[in-house]
Amino acid sequence: MTPAILNFAWAVLGGIVAAATWFFTAGQKYAVMQRDLEKARADLNGLGKKYGRLVALLIRWADTDEKREQLASTVEPPK
Repeated sequence: MTPAILNFAWAVLGGIVAAATWFFTAGQKYAVMQRDLEKARADLNGLGKKYGRLVALLIRWADTDEKREQLASTVEPPK
């Protein structure tokens, strides 16, 4: 085989490896984005773990209908 053919073969092989690497990396990034979206959807009102205890305290505090209405108005203001 001539050196030109070998160089072309190495270039083609390098291109295939680069394309495979790009697809693998894109798949990994897509998977991470999907996982982050699922975590965001599972989050209570988008408040995050930092405010989880505060929300739990407010829910426990809302033992009457009037308090529940106040809490609901705070989380989602009336239209």
